[in-house]
Order: sequence, then C-alpha cells, then structure tokens
Amino acid sequence: MFFDREKELSYLRSLLNSEPNQILFIYGPINSGKTTLLLKFLESLGDEGIGIYVNLRSRPILRFDDFKDLLFSRTRSRDVLPLVLASMEVIFGIPVPKKIWETIESPRDAFDYITDFLGKLRKKGRLPIIVFDELQVLKDLKVNGPLIYELFNFFIHLTKELHLAHVIVSTSDGLFLSNVYTHASLYGRAKYFLVDDFDEETALAFLISNGLTEEESKIVVEYFGGKPVYLVEVINEKRAGRDIEEYCREQFMVRLNQVKPLVRKLNDPSILIDLGEREVLEYDELTEDMLMLARENVIFIDPVRGVIRPQGRLELKVIRFISEKL
Repeated sequence: MFFDREKELSYLRSLLNSEPNQILFIYGPINSGKTTLLLKFLESLGDEGIGIYVNLRSRPILRFDDFKDLLFSRTRSRDVLPLVLASMEVIFGIPVPKKIWETIESPRDAFDYITDFLGKLRKKGRLPIIVFDELQVLKDLKVNGPLIYELFNFFIHLTKELHLAHVIVSTSDGLFLSNVYTHASLYGRAKYFLVDDFDEETALAFLISNGLTEEESKIVVEYFGGKPVYLVEVINEKRAGRDIEEYCREQFMVRLNQVKPLVRKLNDPSILIDLGEREVLEYDELTEDMLMLARENVIFIDPVRGVIRPQGRLELKVIRFISEKL
C-alpha cells in the first residue's frame, strides 16, 4: 500500500535526468517500504525509461542456476527488443530468448548478454533502470569465488564505465551494508539513500485516512511508530473487527518474548539501557553485542551515518521494558 513518498520518489526520478555514473544503494530498516517505493518508481517511468526488477527473495539461491533463473525472464521470441520497447509496465527479470538462455553457463556469459541488451536499449533512446531487490541474499553465493564482488564489478562497468543503465540495489541488512560500505572497490562508485519508516505525522495521517479514529491511530503509533508493514496490518485487523489496543499489546508481548532470551547472550546488557535512553547510538567499531542484536533484527546498523538504533518503535518499546528490569 503506497502512501506519501513524494520526497523519495522525487529523488529517484532525478535519475532520469542524469547519466548513469554510480551504483545507488537503497537501504533502511526492515519493512520500511523500500520494495513498494521502488516498484512505484519503476511503474511511473512510462516512455522515459525501461524499468527492470529482479526480486532476489522470491526463492532460495544456492547455486548459479538459481541466480540465473531469477535474473532472466525467458521468452520464445528471437528478438526481445520489440517486446521490451512496447512494454509500459515493469519488466520482471531481464528478457532473454530461450535458446540464448540455454547457452548462459557462467556469470561472464550472463554479464555479456546483459551488456549487449542494455546497449541496444540505449541506442533506441531508452534509459534502462535495473533494480536488484535485497541484494544481501547473494552474499554467500560462490561461483569460482564470491559472486557478489563479481556483481559489484559488473555494476561499476555498467554505470561508471559504460554509462548504459542506472543500477539500484536495495538491502535491509545493516551487517551486509556495513561490509559493502567499507569495501575499497566501491569508494566513489556508489551512493546511498535511506528509506526510513514514516514519521509520526505521516503515520497518523495514513491510519486516519484508512478508517482508524484519531485515538486508535495514536495508540498504534505509540506501539509501532511509522513502520509501514505494521500500519497495514493494523488496518486489516480493524476491518476484521479486532480491538486495536488489544492487538497492539498482543504484538508487543510476541516481540518481547522473542527478544528476552537474547539478553542472556549479551556481554554487556548496558547497551539496551543506552538504546532505551538515547534511541540512537554512535559507534566507531561494531561490537559482538551489536552484531548479535543486528542479526536478530533487534537493531538497525546504519554505516553511512555511523549509528545503531532499534529496528522500529516496537523494538524500542521492548528494549525500554527490558532495560527497566536490568
């Protein structure tokens, strides 16, 4: 459910007026609406560009053939260009004739085909914009070495060197992004844009516009802040006749019982007290406690700003409850 992301859309649309030159990393806490925003952007391109969306979460990726299946959209057509140029919607996967798809046996084969295909689009006056959603899924995939670094080099080749297409990658994995952000090969070749939860005013407006009372909306924001996935779920619960405050308390207890066992694993539980009091903490180096809490999606690591914070308002509320008992 898309709502009030004009600032973010405006930023993405500015890509249409610029030559591809850097990889764009869209990042943010889990369930902050990154995918919804990116699909809305691609759907809005019209004749200005060609939107290609690759969803890396749609199935497990254990080997190169799995990646190949997600990367490409097979067709029996001998020439995919007319099909693409006639499309006014998002293309899900890079179209490839079935016979050519069968000859792609390595990352290099895939990259050569994509480069040729994008070059043809540019010659026809169309600007390709490729989105790889949740790129961290590939972080452990090896094809004669880590595939992720081959991909980065390919993205740099498409943007910085050939200027053929804008490449957007998204991630909600702060640990992955932290490793990416410090990787030398990406310095000066990538930029980063945060897509965060809604602010309180936007969250209230969204809830009220979808049938909640002002009182109910304030209760929801108290528990969930502006986390879009929770706001949509609350709206569905309201339509189903559920008591909103009861539902919020129920979700709080679920999350509390998920986080409480983690406290025993902390080397220094005072990190929870600090987060509860200050909400945002600067860091110079990620500690084992930070890494564990990030892996469990309790905190979000933002390496661009050098801070950690709770994944959302619900986690903050849980952290404050636990820290009062420490």
